Amino acid sequence: MFIQVIQGRVRDAAGLREHWDLRIHELRQHPDVVPDAGLIEVPVSVGWLGSTAGISDEGEFVAVIRFESERLARQDDRRPEQREWWAEAKEYFDGEVTVRDSSEVDTILGGGSDDAAFVQVIQGRAKDVDRVRALNSASEAWLKEHRPRIIGGTVAWHEDGSFTETLYFTSEEQAREGELDEWRALVESVRYIDLRDPWLWSPGDVKV
Repeated sequence: MFIQVIQGRVRDAAGLREHWDLRIHELRQHPDVVPDAGLIEVPVSVGWLGSTAGISDEGEFVAVIRFESERLARQDDRRPEQREWWAEAKEYFDGEVTVRDSSEVDTILGGGSDDAAFVQVIQGRAKDVDRVRALNSASEAWLKEHRPRIIGGTVAWHEDGSFTETLYFTSEEQAREGELDEWRALVESVRYIDLRDPWLWSPGDVKV
């Protein structure tokens, strides 16, 4: 899996949401005419697995976009429609927008979920990346027993040892309870971005 993390301070939240919805519609499908079948909608962005985005109470936008591979993500980035959309999207932000890529991705309980009512993005830096990744991998059974409201997650690792962890909850309650003590000791500069109204999308089914 390959993940792109986009972040920035929002100037026009409503405008950004509308613009982002247009982008997702393009990612999911576009019209094509098939003989004897009429108009059907087929995927236009090969390799896109899903997107999670939203705006925190403090006005910070974050998006975690999942692709099958870096090659397919780059292929999508090169499309003229994508370049035009991104140029327009920047108008809804106040200041710099950062885009961070990750080809080192861990999944938690199967990965991202469109069924979440609350999403928490956790960012920080690992003192020992290999140990933290091992703890994440070994924690699934514990999460199922002690934090049943977590229904999925991803961890995108960046080149400098920092990470973007995205956790999907059935509700906001218990979002920060029960963290493993060893995990807390192995990470630093941790910050939490709460998405109380998460924007969740994944590829649509073919429709006739």
